[in-house]
Amino acid sequence: MADVFKPASEEELERRMMEGVRNRQEKLGAFQGRNDAVRQVDDSYVVGGDVEDWGSLNFGDDHLAVKYRVVGGNFSCGSRSLEGAPQVIGGNFTFHGELESLEGFPKAVGGDVVFINHPKPGNKPDAKRWTEADIRNICRAIGGHLTVENHYGI
Repeated sequence: MADVFKPASEEELERRMMEGVRNRQEKLGAFQGRNDAVRQVDDSYVVGGDVEDWGSLNFGDDHLAVKYRVVGGNFSCGSRSLEGAPQVIGGNFTFHGELESLEGFPKAVGGDVVFINHPKPGNKPDAKRWTEADIRNICRAIGGHLTVENHYGI
């Protein structure tokens, strides 16, 4: 029987890494070219409209693509860390990722919060399950509904 699952060669790993670097640079350039994204002196961004930062899920990073301060519209992201997440979001906040800590969670969201967490792989019975109370303890101003889901084994 042939070995179907072979490890990638060093060349393939290097190619994938370089492709990821190019993709991140391309997406960051497009973000920085927005006329509603203003870079602050601390290198964070204030953005007038909607932002989707799925880069960390797509590229295997543990953090968001840039550091945000305020997002005036909706903010959607996926990551293993909310470090650099905007502290104020004018619209809805959608998170889909794998958090061990709520550090960096927004303090105020004008719309709905949809928080979908995937604890570490392996169906650890002791993995953190976040609750509505955990979220409300940090994000004290939510203008809409709060939905919290913890999914295991995905």
